[in-house]
Amino acid sequence: RRLDRLAEQTQEIPTLEDQVRSLTDELRDAQANLETLRRTAELLSAAKEALSPRYLDGMQQYFTHYRSLIDGPSAPAAQIDTSLGISVRDGGKSRALESYSRGSRDILQFCARLALTRAMFPEGEAPFLLLDDPFVNLDEEHLAAVRSLLGSLGAELQILYFVCHAGRA
Repeated sequence: RRLDRLAEQTQEIPTLEDQVRSLTDELRDAQANLETLRRTAELLSAAKEALSPRYLDGMQQYFTHYRSLIDGPSAPAAQIDTSLGISVRDGGKSRALESYSRGSRDILQFCARLALTRAMFPEGEAPFLLLDDPFVNLDEEHLAAVRSLLGSLGAELQILYFVCHAGRA
């Protein structure tokens, strides 16, 4: 009986060897993928660290410019940090974005996105803007200011602007 069992197990050896080869190949591929992912994560982290300071000065200038076109020149000063967060200096104190109305936050975030777009694309390179109803929280005064800004930007950029209500277009 023992010889029969050993004979059966011996017959399984080629199948087991095939499985070992297959699993070894899978392990090698998985290790290579892991190394690729680790290297990609390192490169993305380094790119993020280099990207923010590289564009931050230009972004701040564009951000201030676009914001003054929408909110007027007397709007409280706002800053963009290296993680692209926004803080507003109002009444001698820095206020977090979350402390503002949804419409005010939308304006600040829209100006930040426009500023990043401008800073990333030098003169002569014009990206397109895709806007999917970003101004639903704005009052009529701010909506009119944003429309005016989009009208002037439309001379330089292609803008695709989707809205749910014709009155907001």
